[in-house]
Amino acid sequence: MALSNLLDPGESEKYKYHILLDHLKVNQARRLALAYVYAPDPYTQAIRALDEHYGQPRQLALKELRAIMEMPAIRIGDGRGLDQYSLQALVGLLQSMGSEGLAELNCGSHVERLLEKLPHEQFCQFKRCMSSSTAGPLSYNLLDFSNWLQQEARCQPRRERTPQPVLTH
Repeated sequence: MALSNLLDPGESEKYKYHILLDHLKVNQARRLALAYVYAPDPYTQAIRALDEHYGQPRQLALKELRAIMEMPAIRIGDGRGLDQYSLQALVGLLQSMGSEGLAELNCGSHVERLLEKLPHEQFCQFKRCMSSSTAGPLSYNLLDFSNWLQQEARCQPRRERTPQPVLTH
């Protein structure tokens, strides 16, 4: 998307392809784009291939969710851990997908699995917060959880870990 904003639509395919190659930093993506060097429309073909391989928003969202799930559990009072656990990027991606991302965004089971990463006290705090904000059955989604995580991270202390000196006798 950023590259298409940089390029004038009137530029030639070969010029746009050259700029694309200059901006590709991941070797695997660069190799994929290089496969179209002799195509009559190398930029269009390379962009299409890159979109198919890397640009599927649903795949990117699921990859981001998987990465968050693989993070270590958060300890009590770990504000930095909560920051790292933030769901802002995932929620933003799902929201930008429109109706396609809505199902994932509203999936309560994703939140349930993510809640398991929190200390028991924070798990209960989230549930209490959600039950006090809604009448009727308890329900929440990734946006609710992301907003709560951001608020909770702001409330946690930011202690820097300093290495303790090793004492030898």
